[in-house]
Amino acid sequence: MINVAICGDIRALEKEIGEIVKYGPVKDEISLLWYMQKVFIIPVVVGVLGVVYTRYQKYWNYVEG
Repeated sequence: MINVAICGDIRALEKEIGEIVKYGPVKDEISLLWYMQKVFIIPVVVGVLGVVYTRYQKYWNYVEG
């Protein structure tokens, strides 16, 4: 599941953590319904000025497999 959020540059980390917490139950539901052992939430947070934060590299490793 990939979620994209655009927020003020100062609130980016707060928004990223909020998105992970918000979609935690959805992740659990998907793993139960589809019998998946690994389900990841990948928040893509872009600042208002177009800044993409360096933490995306951590999540990108999940996508590449």
